[in-house]
Amino acid sequence: MRSQSIVFTLTNLCFIVLLIASGVFFFVLPKIPHFTDIAISFLLGKSWILHTTGAGLCTLGMILLATLYRTGRSRYYNIRMGKRQIDVTEVVVQKIIGRYWKKRFPGQEVHTEILIKRNSIHIIAELPAFPYGEQKNILEKIETDLEQILEDTLGYHQEFVLNVSFQAV
Repeated sequence: MRSQSIVFTLTNLCFIVLLIASGVFFFVLPKIPHFTDIAISFLLGKSWILHTTGAGLCTLGMILLATLYRTGRSRYYNIRMGKRQIDVTEVVVQKIIGRYWKKRFPGQEVHTEILIKRNSIHIIAELPAFPYGEQKNILEKIETDLEQILEDTLGYHQEFVLNVSFQAV
């Protein structure tokens, strides 16, 4: 997990906890006599606002928590070979593709993102700069190589999505 993802996740988690705690506080506030008196005098006896605010904040916190859970789950590709099956995560595919980039473009960093959606592999890459006339041939070679690598290493026979951009010359 990249450091940006960790910071983003921790920020979201803190925000979610704050929302849920605020929601519970506002929802329970009318049930505590001392705080209720203070709140009632402040809100002029409109305690329904406290219930509505508490319920809304709790709901928002739960929705954000569910969203965080969904985005944090690892996605995988399910490979079946006869009666056996294995699950391949995005991390495994990332390492396989990363080795290929190091071999294909030594000394150059290729930023890659791997997504697995609906049992299909999506590869998003930013390749080093190449003259415009060479880009088509390079892409055809990369597509052929990746197809062979995915088939040889993972037994992946389906089509994959390759989304490539080239750095500016």
